[in-house]
Amino acid sequence: MKTSYISAIVIVLVVVVAAGAYYYVSTQQPAQKQFKVAAIFTTPLEEPWNNIMYQALVQAQDQLGINFTYVENVGTSDEPGVALNYINNGYNLVIPDSWGFWSSTDNLSRVYPAIYFGEGSGLSTDFSKGNLLLFDSYLQESSYVAGYVGAMVSNTSKLGVVAAYQSAGDVDDLINGFIAGARAENPSCNITVAYINSWYDPAAAQTVAQSMIASGVDVIYGEREGTFQACNVNGVQKAVAFGDYVNQNAEANTTVVGSVVWNNYPMLKAMIQGAESGNFPAGDYYCRMANNDTYFAWNPYFITHYPAAYAAAQNLVAQIDAGTVMWGNIRGGLQNSTVITGIMEINGTIASGATTPLWVPDFATPVP
Repeated sequence: MKTSYISAIVIVLVVVVAAGAYYYVSTQQPAQKQFKVAAIFTTPLEEPWNNIMYQALVQAQDQLGINFTYVENVGTSDEPGVALNYINNGYNLVIPDSWGFWSSTDNLSRVYPAIYFGEGSGLSTDFSKGNLLLFDSYLQESSYVAGYVGAMVSNTSKLGVVAAYQSAGDVDDLINGFIAGARAENPSCNITVAYINSWYDPAAAQTVAQSMIASGVDVIYGEREGTFQACNVNGVQKAVAFGDYVNQNAEANTTVVGSVVWNNYPMLKAMIQGAESGNFPAGDYYCRMANNDTYFAWNPYFITHYPAAYAAAQNLVAQIDAGTVMWGNIRGGLQNSTVITGIMEINGTIASGATTPLWVPDFATPVP
């Protein structure tokens, strides 16, 4: 009788343990596969265009739990093989972050419809597979604010822009935004645009900026890295500047009035969550103020030095948000006026008489 009683207890315990094990197994969810992102850069990571994507990837790792990697200094001819390697290694989203990569990305997106691609600028037009997003730095809104502020704080009415390449669409848009803003505040200001013919050459940018300052320019928009060093030499302030793409205010605290900032995280988040949900936002993606993809970041040091310009800029941003000030098709011909702009190449030769169409911007109609 005692033995039977003990046996019954053992049987009950076995049933309870088995039931518990079944409950534990049946309530466990399968491990979710980590979303993998690879970014391919054609220049060093330090180049602002690349760095903003890297910052967005770090944020996505922290907030969305992704796994990411990147490679820098990849040539155009090498990029297809690099991208294919990531595809074969199970990466879900590949970001070839350069204009020169767009044709290869176009082809890969058709061959691998299950892989998602975020191409950093280019001429892609076929998004029928639903796995390709073409994005660009639609920063005219913020560079317009920078130009307006620059014209207000200039003592000589001479402003300069140090840029990468002439006739590169996104660079043209930034420059025209800056010039349009400066002309809106001071129609008679003189603006010199210089091209260093490189995406990343800080020494060349510094040389060009020095030439501008020697000619009387006291406000410079540093579309490329390297201009800040020319503006303050051994503690002597020769000019003030504006940063571009990333917030560069801290790089030269008493030199950079503010930065035209590009924030990739909202777009990257939309790509990742869209890919995971099967609702990828394929097509053209314009980085706008309305999505917090771009904004003008004031340097606190200069807010106190230029209170009138700060107040005017805040009002201007409110007008852009409200649609009162908008950007138009700057490549579609003259609408209101023609502005004569000096074009200074890196060798210092100035070609006068170049014309640039400018008018009150119409931000509502972006042009890729």
